[in-house]
Amino acid sequence: MAVDERDVKINLAKEKLKKFQQKKNATLSSGSAPQDGHLSSDGASRNFNGSTNGSVLGQSASVAQSVNDSLDGASQRSSPALAVEASASNGRIQGEPPQQGYPLSSDTSSKLRNTIDELVRENQLLRSQMELERSSVESQILGEHQSLREKLNNHIQTIGVLVAEKTELQAALSQMETTAKKKAVEVETLNSKLSRLHEEMSDKERSLNSTSVNVEKQQERFDEISSQLRSAKETNQEVGKALDQSRNQLLEANRKLELREKELRSLRQYNSELDSQLQSTKNHLEEQLKSAGQEANSGATAQQTLLNDKRRLEIKLQEYQAENNRLQNDMEEMVTRYQALLQQNSSIPAAPRHSENPSNEAFLAELGQLNETIAQLKKDLAAAQQTAEQSRAQLVGQSQQSQRVLQEREALDTQLQDTGRRLESLSREKEQLAQELRQVREAYQAMAGSMTDQKALMKAVESDKVALSRAMVQNKELKERLQELTDQLESARASATVTPDVAAERGREVQSMEVQTEAVEPPSPLTNGFSPVPLEPHFLKAFEVKIRNLEDEVQMYKNRQIQGDSEVIYLKNALRIKEEEGRLLDLTERIGAYKNLEHKFIAAMKQNADLSEHIDQLEHVIMQLQGETETIGDYIALYQNQRNLQRQRDLQKNAQIASLQLQHQQLKDKVAKLHGLLEELMGGSEVPSSSPHHLVAEPNSGDVPDTAHEEDKVSVDYASNGIAGSPLADSSLARTEEASVHKLIRQVLRDIEAHVSAEEAQLSMATLPTSPHSFLHHGHHTSTYPLQCSCCTGTLMVV
Repeated sequence: MAVDERDVKINLAKEKLKKFQQKKNATLSSGSAPQDGHLSSDGASRNFNGSTNGSVLGQSASVAQSVNDSLDGASQRSSPALAVEASASNGRIQGEPPQQGYPLSSDTSSKLRNTIDELVRENQLLRSQMELERSSVESQILGEHQSLREKLNNHIQTIGVLVAEKTELQAALSQMETTAKKKAVEVETLNSKLSRLHEEMSDKERSLNSTSVNVEKQQERFDEISSQLRSAKETNQEVGKALDQSRNQLLEANRKLELREKELRSLRQYNSELDSQLQSTKNHLEEQLKSAGQEANSGATAQQTLLNDKRRLEIKLQEYQAENNRLQNDMEEMVTRYQALLQQNSSIPAAPRHSENPSNEAFLAELGQLNETIAQLKKDLAAAQQTAEQSRAQLVGQSQQSQRVLQEREALDTQLQDTGRRLESLSREKEQLAQELRQVREAYQAMAGSMTDQKALMKAVESDKVALSRAMVQNKELKERLQELTDQLESARASATVTPDVAAERGREVQSMEVQTEAVEPPSPLTNGFSPVPLEPHFLKAFEVKIRNLEDEVQMYKNRQIQGDSEVIYLKNALRIKEEEGRLLDLTERIGAYKNLEHKFIAAMKQNADLSEHIDQLEHVIMQLQGETETIGDYIALYQNQRNLQRQRDLQKNAQIASLQLQHQQLKDKVAKLHGLLEELMGGSEVPSSSPHHLVAEPNSGDVPDTAHEEDKVSVDYASNGIAGSPLADSSLARTEEASVHKLIRQVLRDIEAHVSAEEAQLSMATLPTSPHSFLHHGHHTSTYPLQCSCCTGTLMVV
């Protein structure tokens, strides 16, 4: 999904670049024509155009430089991402197979590199075009400066003509009036536009306020989502801690299982030792049976020893009674039975007990030890089974807990994905709002710039109006003064033509008077057709001074006329400049549009860089999440390995239990054989002398329990046999003793069979849960039922 979104964004960026290049070429082609047209005007306008073109070229060069810097920054920002992607792709090729949602592929990285190379090439082409245009424009400006200087010299030489200039001034004034009217109309339109712009600005401010409110809301949402992410991370950490605890518990359970295995091994060894002891006891019993058969006739001498044995056995019985008080009801019944047997034995005199051997004491002691060891072995087996069941229950609980933790982790992962998607949607909305804000700010700045330009134009128009009015007033004054001067010159010329005639008449009169008085002086003729010099010098001096003053005034007015002409020329040039400014408004608007496009392109590149940074951050977060998922997978693999090990151990334990069952079956077979032997002995025991063999062979038929009681019974039977001293009494006693022994042997065999069946039931129940899952299935369906045990505990509770 991330790769598809990046491809879509790259395609959008390429389309935007193509549109920007097309608009830029259109603006350059449209902007070059008016520049050439305007540069063909006269001197001052060309100077202004040169300065404006130079400023525009400088601005465009600065904008191009900023674009290049932004492109370089974007390439530098994108290059580490590409390096990370390349390294990630190499790592995926060399290491494990890639996972879903990993960093960018090589195709997308190559596409990004190609787009960056194309942008750099286009930037270089733009720079070369700008430098070529700049050099061409500078050469054109230098040539136009030279032509302007030549034209200025020509204009300076041709300034002397006043009449043609007056007509031109009148035409210029009419044109100024028309342009002033046009400017007034334009001012009205500009005022209307200003009002519209004010309204739009108010609307934009409202929209800005609403967008700011929305941005604050989005920021609050983002903060909430970030708090949710923090809480999710905390829960993730807690889950990790719980996983660590469960892992430690599993390790402890494994250690306990190892200890249980060691205990089972020790129990096996102990069981093998017991088997060897049983075999030895069997051999010993056979030897004792043989010796008892041989020494049956010499029993009268051992009566005292039998009585001592009886006392010792009574003491042991009392101890057994104290122990049996702690047992259950079945044991109490057996105790009552044993007490009845003891009472019967106590009623029989101790005289005929002559068939007992001192070696019976050691035999009985060995039987008691074997009984104790077998009881201890059973207790150990029961404790081992209980600990195994507890460990299995703990393992099941830990497995359930780990499954719960995994489910919680999956739920947290889904929550994290949902929050990531929400964050992406919120970031997109935030970027859209930021773009809208930037567009509104750029529009506001453009409007503010246009407002400042309009204000400057209004000020310039007003100053031009004031200057035109002043120039018109001065022109009128100059015209009036010129008219007065021309009138004065005409009157002075007329007076200059009249004064020579008057002077000539006066000279004639003076000559006549001098002739009369004989004091005649020679006249001095005037140059340039003037009459002779008057005889009154004061009048001539005053007239000459007046003429000189008039000539100075004429020269002064001529100079003023020249100044007025120069001012008129300056105003004409200013008017032309204003017209050129009006023509250049379209060019400035186009340049403004070009600048706006450049700003938009720069904003788009910045946005692209921000998006790339955001994408890098998201990729970093994704890599972190992937690492966490890998750790979870490692934990799961570790748990599965431990579970497999536990299963193997359970299988080993089941094999051990099977081996114990085999051993138990062998023991059962041995007991059956013993039972058969006893039945054979019982079947062939019609002769009284064979009864001791049966009596002594009885303990070997059982699983060691009740040997002491049977020993007591045997001693009692011997005591009862000693009541009568006659042979008939001995034979009858032997028969009764044989019958009682047969009963006791049958009871012992029944107890042994019950004990064996109880042990089989225990083993079958212990072998039910072969695995944790089977334990889960079978652990809740177990039932409690009592089993009769005549050996030691009375009643066994099998769970």
